[in-house]
Amino acid sequence: MPETHPLIEGPRIVLLCSYPRSGSNWVGDVLSLSESARLGEDPAQRRLFHDLEGLRAQGQLDRFYTRTPRMIFLKTHELPGALFDRSPGLEAWTRAIVTVLRHPLDVLVSSFRYALWAGRVEHEGQRVDAFGRARELGYFDRYVDRFIEHAGDPAFIGAGYGSWLEHAEAWAAPVGVKAPIVRARYSDLLRSPVQQFARIAREIPMLVSEQHIADAVQTSTPARTAELLGKGFVHGASDGSHAELLSADQRARAMEVFGPAMGRYGLGEGPSSSSTR
Repeated sequence: MPETHPLIEGPRIVLLCSYPRSGSNWVGDVLSLSESARLGEDPAQRRLFHDLEGLRAQGQLDRFYTRTPRMIFLKTHELPGALFDRSPGLEAWTRAIVTVLRHPLDVLVSSFRYALWAGRVEHEGQRVDAFGRARELGYFDRYVDRFIEHAGDPAFIGAGYGSWLEHAEAWAAPVGVKAPIVRARYSDLLRSPVQQFARIAREIPMLVSEQHIADAVQTSTPARTAELLGKGFVHGASDGSHAELLSADQRARAMEVFGPAMGRYGLGEGPSSSSTR
């Protein structure tokens, strides 16, 4: 008999919840590629990974509640209360919630690079998109000061995602959420991706094999993400050391704000090491 690849029974939506610039696109890509491989389907023909907020804005979220029972991965940056208040019926279809936590200084640097790519930095009416030029003009240092002052990106706070601290604390113990929560640290995913994604898959749980995951990790490279989302979207990743970009004073002030929470969530006491992929 030919090998069969069963579909998922019961709740099948997996929510990927993170602060912006914390790696949820990579996490969603790897998990969805693994599930597509398990089903023997071409991921280009049946995409299993989507942006929840975009689907809701387009009025398309409800269709994922009643479609053929495949595992569906939906990413969001929203806080837990707002997420379920704005998505009636979602919690009943949620199989698990995967939270991804990234070092706040890594989020800071990635967020500024994203702002450059998105055209949000201008000087004398001209767009500044080169990081070095933005630093020379003082825009990066001003952004660092604002990020530390607000404990997150003011633009993300304005979008309703809260500060880095608020977001991390809200998803650490979300009130009234019944779905199981699977926690992941971005730095752990970088250091041992196959082992960490296999752990996540077991806790969801998914029916994928470790080989499915290994193949997905091999496929889901920065180049693939850049192709899917845009070349400026992806940058070299680290686990928090930015001594070449941040002054000792900036890092000390950042640790006063973020250090206690970093200790609680196992992110270390400060930026002392680097890992680039």
